[in-house]
Amino acid sequence: MPLPGDIIEGVAELAAADDSIVQAKAWSEITLFLGKIDGQCIWLKVRRGESTLKLRGYVLVERRRSNLQKRLVVRAASDDRHLAVIAELTLARCTELQEMSRRMVNSGSCGYNQMGLQYDWKMKVGTYLPDSRSTVVSSIVFMPLTREYRVEATIVRTMAWFSAAVSSGIPLVFVNIQTEQIRNLERRNTSGKDLTCSRQLDGYVGNQSAQGVRLWYLPGIAEVPLELTPGPGEARFGIDIKRTDEGFVSIYSVAKGTPAERAGLVPLFEQAKQSEHHLVISRLEGKSLLP
Repeated sequence: MPLPGDIIEGVAELAAADDSIVQAKAWSEITLFLGKIDGQCIWLKVRRGESTLKLRGYVLVERRRSNLQKRLVVRAASDDRHLAVIAELTLARCTELQEMSRRMVNSGSCGYNQMGLQYDWKMKVGTYLPDSRSTVVSSIVFMPLTREYRVEATIVRTMAWFSAAVSSGIPLVFVNIQTEQIRNLERRNTSGKDLTCSRQLDGYVGNQSAQGVRLWYLPGIAEVPLELTPGPGEARFGIDIKRTDEGFVSIYSVAKGTPAERAGLVPLFEQAKQSEHHLVISRLEGKSLLP
């Protein structure tokens, strides 16, 4: 298939004999010839490095605002998704593009390595994430309540939960909201007040499906990794916690002379109080504690 940087030396219709190849002496001759066989299968004689190749493809003429503004494209015969734009370039530019193509073709790995680049994932994760096991972004699924037949009602409750959490002082940043199909449900019978968050489903039987709503959010300020290490004879970390109405584990007091103070929780707690935010425990040993 054609690659960036290939230098066209000649063009011929597929049914033509080998000696009928139109030599690419001038750009105008090539464009005129290809414009006459729009949509047909052709042979391309190209120079790629030290080699000369004969490639098969379909010529396409893309006309823009007028017939004077058109672009010639060759579609590979073996792959309809592979398109190559024919353009008039300098030899130096063609050589540069050929080198880029060579690196991509010769690379056998995936992702960044397809371009011949090395990416230090371990270093990036250790440098730019608060913890190597932290995903930073979090999500929560809200299920429809009994007699909620429209997804809009679930979205309303989802945004009410998010707004209530932010208003109470939980530092969150909205990322995205999406519907999510939940299948193979078991019947749940709840008594009294409906359960919250993902436990809100009621009255569905097995093999039925429901449309839930997934909310994605980020920490509004930062996640800070801390290690609390009790000393000899210490039985407590020195923090008092409680769970908010929206399900977040919040620190509401830090004792002095404890592992929590030595780990640096006191200044974080004071900073959160000054900004009228909760200090939230997001993860414990890499496992999320977020709702």
